[in-house]
Amino acid sequence: MDPRKELDLIRRILEKVNSPLTSEEIISIALQGIKDAFDCLTCAIIVIDPIRESFKIVNAKGWGHEFTKRFHGRAFTGFIQDASKLEGPLRVAEGSPYFHADTYSFEHPYQTLLLVPMGIRGKRVGVLLLSSGDAKAFPEDQHGVLQELANLCTIVLDHGSLGEQVIALSQFDPKTGMFGYQFWHEQLHREIVKTEKVDVNLSLMDIRINKFREFNSMNGHVRGDALLDDISRIIQDKLCELDVPCRVGPEWHVLLVGEDGEAARVIAEQILESVEKYAAKTKPRISMSIGLSTYIKNEKEKTLIQRVENALREARRQGGSSLQVQ
Repeated sequence: MDPRKELDLIRRILEKVNSPLTSEEIISIALQGIKDAFDCLTCAIIVIDPIRESFKIVNAKGWGHEFTKRFHGRAFTGFIQDASKLEGPLRVAEGSPYFHADTYSFEHPYQTLLLVPMGIRGKRVGVLLLSSGDAKAFPEDQHGVLQELANLCTIVLDHGSLGEQVIALSQFDPKTGMFGYQFWHEQLHREIVKTEKVDVNLSLMDIRINKFREFNSMNGHVRGDALLDDISRIIQDKLCELDVPCRVGPEWHVLLVGEDGEAARVIAEQILESVEKYAAKTKPRISMSIGLSTYIKNEKEKTLIQRVENALREARRQGGSSLQVQ
């Protein structure tokens, strides 16, 4: 890469740091700049937690929404696990034992991958992943530049996350660890804005446990809290990384990102089925009501929220465990 272009790209990213843009928006701009500058098929940042054996795609350019969801669903093995142990940039090309291995398959056929470690304060936090259709892409003399860009992206994420973490922590439900309503509502707004720009689906689900007060009165608050924790885990087990669940009082609110009405119904039915099995062991026997609706282009947030709340009320009127879609 021309050193002048490298400096120009770094300068443009740094300029955004002092702008009103969020760290997520700056990273999006940075990845697009890297993708264009190095003529990549794809460019992504993946945050990795080897202790919890988990990962999350922060942002990706060149990957479709459906592929991103499937990628999030992968187990912590193969490519992801190896990436968490990187000491320096790793080039994966023909002749490498990883080349086109099952655990390294991606949305687009590629000739070369480059994995660049991201770390801060002596701790590895993720990787910058690039793919190219050129078998000679990402030669060793470019590794230093890409490492600098990966370091810069890490600083942007770290700088932005400090304030975001304080806000997010204040929005957590302390009993279940789920997001609180304010954070969830802000995320709903962001996702609706996104659906207006990109052709993706968004569904909303409201969930309520029936007879919880009776359960609490009969069994005590300790067992009541344990029940809430169990139900929260059941709900989260049926969701993907992109979905956003929160709990407020006796209700759960879930954003199903990228899910159309039919796919969202399947998820709701799976949650209902799992809770029914769990409820068979509770005394008094609890039940679950679910209201579900899918966002319609150009409608107001308030309209969607009212529709799903109406659906939940109808589900509760039906009695027992029930799902109502509007």
